[in-house]
Amino acid sequence: MVRVRYQAAVAAALLREEGCRPFATSGGRGIVMRFAVEDGSAILRTYRRGGAVRRVLPEGWCWGLRPLQELMVLDHLHRSGLSVPEPLGAAWWRKGLLLHGRIAMRCIEAVDLLEYLSSRPEAADYWLEQTGRTIRAMHDLGVYHADLQVRNVLIAEDKPYLIDFDRARLGEMSDEARARNLLRLRRSFQKHGLESAWFAAVCRGYGIKALPGWLSSAYSVKAQLTDLLSGRGAR
Repeated sequence: MVRVRYQAAVAAALLREEGCRPFATSGGRGIVMRFAVEDGSAILRTYRRGGAVRRVLPEGWCWGLRPLQELMVLDHLHRSGLSVPEPLGAAWWRKGLLLHGRIAMRCIEAVDLLEYLSSRPEAADYWLEQTGRTIRAMHDLGVYHADLQVRNVLIAEDKPYLIDFDRARLGEMSDEARARNLLRLRRSFQKHGLESAWFAAVCRGYGIKALPGWLSSAYSVKAQLTDLLSGRGAR
């Protein structure tokens, strides 16, 4: 499935990695490459599994139709006017018993939120509030971001963008689901040693004064257990 306007370049990249060059290796479950399209550049991401599964299965292997699911979420958000990468196409195919997949989208010239906060802390409040408004708009459109973290928020010249909608869920967003997604982002702030006041700015932009106390406490306990099991708590 590809956008007709970019059919030749996108199909060649999706199926053969033609014209692609290494761009980055994301912290998530995907290898990222870059290729040219008619009026700019695009990103190609090859799906992979995370955790221990990565050690025994080849790159490109994925559960279910992850490329199609992500493409549908991206298309829904992009058509609704949310600042996300324009989806250009996706491909998936079987190789023996395994399913492989890739997705292509327009490249956004920007830096991630972590890098931006490190280099421009004086502008933090404005961009964090804008980020909160963007997340609120995403939730209002019925999307739960499965990996809402500081590296999946990009700051461009004019506005923040949300990226990496692998495993995102589309449906009705309850108050609890909204809070859980924000707490996932708060955990990312904490892991990177970012100021709590900066996360508060995100919440202001979102339009929420406080997250549910019981849920916040549960996430804090979960974070402590995760750190302990991974050895971070011992340092």
